[in-house]
Amino acid sequence: MGSDGLFKTSWCYTNPQPANNDTCVEIACILGAAYAGSKDFWLRLHGLSGLMYYGGDEELLSTKVWSIGGKCLLVKDWMTGHIYRSSFPYEVQSKELFYNKLLIVELFYPYKVKRNLFLNIQKQCHTAFEEAYELLRKNYSFVKEEKMYWRSISKRPIDDFVQRNIDLEHSCTSK
Repeated sequence: MGSDGLFKTSWCYTNPQPANNDTCVEIACILGAAYAGSKDFWLRLHGLSGLMYYGGDEELLSTKVWSIGGKCLLVKDWMTGHIYRSSFPYEVQSKELFYNKLLIVELFYPYKVKRNLFLNIQKQCHTAFEEAYELLRKNYSFVKEEKMYWRSISKRPIDDFVQRNIDLEHSCTSK
């Protein structure tokens, strides 16, 4: 979990299961925008609908996949390139990043947890939180529709997802 209480994962630079000779291993979260799936599955997930700009994409997709009974896998013998940067080559608005966090929380977390997470995010940056929360309120008809959709197809509670990802993250970082 990140400092704001949200699901957060970091890059795993080593093989998470070196003794496992399987081609694929389960990971906490897809990262780096190098992921694949069928178009039908993407449409069922509603892709990245609702997010603003960049930020939270991987966490949103990973949460969606988990909630409907799936899992995120690392294909161990594939390699892709990724450009690592110390800063964004484009302007990033914090209110949009906070909005994306609020959207994920609003879609998947129960009220008690959501309230605490919102308070934690608000403490990080009050002004950006207020602007993001206003964006969420303006977009609430979409959010409400998405929440109903996810409730109708979800098979797993969010607390199972969070715990599973804490366990997977720990197995990656303890090497």
